[in-house]
Amino acid sequence: DTPKSRRSRRVIDLDPTTTAILQRYRASQRERLFMLGIPMQSDDRVFTTELGRPIRPDSVTQAFGRLVDSTDLPRIRLHDLRHTHASHLLMAGVNVKVVSERLGHASVSFTLDTYAHVMPGQQAEAAAAVAVAQDISINFGQGGSLTERVVQLIAFRTVLSLAPSILIMMTSFTRIIIVLG
Repeated sequence: DTPKSRRSRRVIDLDPTTTAILQRYRASQRERLFMLGIPMQSDDRVFTTELGRPIRPDSVTQAFGRLVDSTDLPRIRLHDLRHTHASHLLMAGVNVKVVSERLGHASVSFTLDTYAHVMPGQQAEAAAAVAVAQDISINFGQGGSLTERVVQLIAFRTVLSLAPSILIMMTSFTRIIIVLG
């Protein structure tokens, strides 16, 4: 029952729908234990046995295996859901630091090494962002109405927010080199 590492116990945000489901489950659990005359445990676990005791991890794994076997889905392990979660977050563009924290990884580099394969298009996206940024910066602040310059600024800031770690190098010696970290 001891965590694998100090990062094993962490707080993560849940979406409102999942939170509502867990709150309803928790209320029914409290009611069931009350009806059985069983006091809630001090550790206040949400997932317990029918008698409110901690569930053995292998029991969860076995139950999940039986559930998958009862469907037409391909065989997957419970731990594969963790990888699926991480992959979906990264494919959705969630910052790798946030994904690393949710997974409890010791470093962002471990997360990147493990899940880099799910981010294959990022080189192309970075190249496109640099190209757009260069196009915008060539004319940035030169001529045009105030409205045009504001639109350019907004577009430039949007590009930078999409690819905040890129190095933008202008092709002309008269341009500023912008390094973002």
